[in-house]
Amino acid sequence: SSTTLIDTSLIQGDNFWRNAWLLLTSGTSSASVRQATGFTASSDTLTFAPALAASVASSVTYELFKRFRPEVYHEAINQAIRDAGSLALVDKVDVSLTLAADTWEYTLPSGFRYIRRLSYLNDSTDDTRIFIDPHLWYVRFASTRKIVFDGSLHFPANTLMIEGQSSPAELTTEAGTCPIHPNYLLAYAKWYLHSILAGSDDEEAPYHERQMLIWERKYMDRRGEMTAHVYPG
Repeated sequence: SSTTLIDTSLIQGDNFWRNAWLLLTSGTSSASVRQATGFTASSDTLTFAPALAASVASSVTYELFKRFRPEVYHEAINQAIRDAGSLALVDKVDVSLTLAADTWEYTLPSGFRYIRRLSYLNDSTDDTRIFIDPHLWYVRFASTRKIVFDGSLHFPANTLMIEGQSSPAELTTEAGTCPIHPNYLLAYAKWYLHSILAGSDDEEAPYHERQMLIWERKYMDRRGEMTAHVYPG
């Protein structure tokens, strides 16, 4: 129903899932988060609140979280991605800019951490790329980053190709992918989650403090194994 979910694979005792967080991952209410108010073992029924706009359909998929809301687990993973952003680089190409006559400054498209090289098409009918001498341009670092070309350059009105590298994108969906090794991501996420509980008034705080230190060492060791490959130039 709109406040109950029945699953015969839930074999725990009465109220084991009480206060857990329910995340629906398919169906008309996909991405909805609700808190469990009880669990009846004899009927495999989980109750939750507040009510959904529609009843839970057969075969809808879901996840249950005992400690934190789902967003906290997602944030733990994205924090790990941010931490490795300078090492786990991915190639990036942008062709969104069009060169213009007597214009030597262009706003750098977002996402670039390093730029490998710049080039442009020879003319509108020839797709031959012309590479621009790296001594004739630089990036101005300000509130808005700009590519600044030497005033001696004169370009045809054609597409500018920027090749470089960016940090991995954070995950926003269940189907998202990430190029960072999962051993690092999981070690960092576990450190992050244990650190939250280690600083709380939870009766198991000392346990979480020990686990926090263990997983901190693990993620630091795995971070040390990552090597950034930055193109020359």
